[in-house]
Amino acid sequence: MTLSQQAAIMLEALEHELLRVDSIVRWADSAIVAADKPESWLIELSTLNPSHITDFVTILRAHADESLPLRWRVQIIVLAYDAGLLSLPVSLRRLFTILFIERKGVKKDSSDQRLADALVEWDCLELDVIAPPLLARFETLFRSYLADAHEVSSLLHLKHEAVA
Repeated sequence: MTLSQQAAIMLEALEHELLRVDSIVRWADSAIVAADKPESWLIELSTLNPSHITDFVTILRAHADESLPLRWRVQIIVLAYDAGLLSLPVSLRRLFTILFIERKGVKKDSSDQRLADALVEWDCLELDVIAPPLLARFETLFRSYLADAHEVSSLLHLKHEAVA
């Protein structure tokens, strides 16, 4: 995974309020230590005032890969749900936004299409209660995304990142 892809994942998680800036600083610090010649923007991230969140966003946007794969975007939300950082209704709303509003026309694989179909069914519900069969579908779909989320998971460490 490239630094620009990592920056895009960090930015996505920050925009969803799933990370604190100290997590971004730790990531930048470890990337600096691992590099023979660290990128100047990583050093800048590492030394920013943590109270200036917009500075973190600006730097990450400037260096993030512009096209974060749909799978990684979904995995960020599913990982946050799995870690207990997002409720199921919030997770489903964010996934609906990612799949239908922000990413119109993005090619979906079969897992993405199954998730999209389940989200359409959820969106058509008249009650806030999700029937057990649909809930089971979401749990199965989420497990499939988690099964190959190792790269995103190892970068974000969301189980340890409860945001206050």
